[in-house]
Amino acid sequence: MKTKMSVVPLGLITAILGFLYGGSNQPLAAENETKPPQFIYIGGEVKVPQRYVYSDDLTLGKAIKMAKGVTSKASDKVTLTRQDSDEQTFKLKSVQKGDATQVKLKPGDKVFVPRKE
Repeated sequence: MKTKMSVVPLGLITAILGFLYGGSNQPLAAENETKPPQFIYIGGEVKVPQRYVYSDDLTLGKAIKMAKGVTSKASDKVTLTRQDSDEQTFKLKSVQKGDATQVKLKPGDKVFVPRKE
């Protein structure tokens, strides 16, 4: 009875042993491919002001909904600040209704709802 032997490349064995016993400082390929989560920031007169995980389809209106809406002290404006541009101001009612141009958010954007004066 003959048995079939498999040949495993020495480089693969060395890499596995090095990884298992701490001899390699290089992370696995899967670790290189994962990105850390990206965030947007929502603050001011919203019910749940905090940092939120960014998603590709996130708009200004969806961001306000994520923050559970605005408080009774909210003004009628929403401010969007981006890292690469100036501050923009929108009417809160237009944003909530979806009438305003659907402004897509980018990672690092800051949404702020000021208090009524």
